[in-house]
Amino acid sequence: MKEVGILNSDLAEVISQSGHMDEIIVADAGFPIPLGVRTVDISLAENKPTVLEVLEELKKYYSVEKLVFSNETKEVSPTRFQDICNIIGSDIPVETMPGANISGSKPGGFCPKYGPVKTGNSSGS
Repeated sequence: MKEVGILNSDLAEVISQSGHMDEIIVADAGFPIPLGVRTVDISLAENKPTVLEVLEELKKYYSVEKLVFSNETKEVSPTRFQDICNIIGSDIPVETMPGANISGSKPGGFCPKYGPVKTGNSSGS
């Protein structure tokens, strides 16, 4: 039985199979996910785990090359935006784009190979 590291088998698989320049979305519970998109759902209850908790753990095992945020996150939740940047590191490049592009609801939008990691974070917290 695995007792250390990332214990969620789906998330551990995504990390072990991802390569240079692959993208992973860590999203809150309300993130719109198109039908048929593979999702690693690690939500347990409201705000368990939070996006910040997941990022803190992922940072131990995953090399982050760039952060991509929705424009709305930076504008509406500047504290959350800064908290995430602090967890990942101030030396990591940051890009913003319209939220619809990130969710994949627009053709040609941001479309990671592994789909999103869905947390229990409620959108307002």
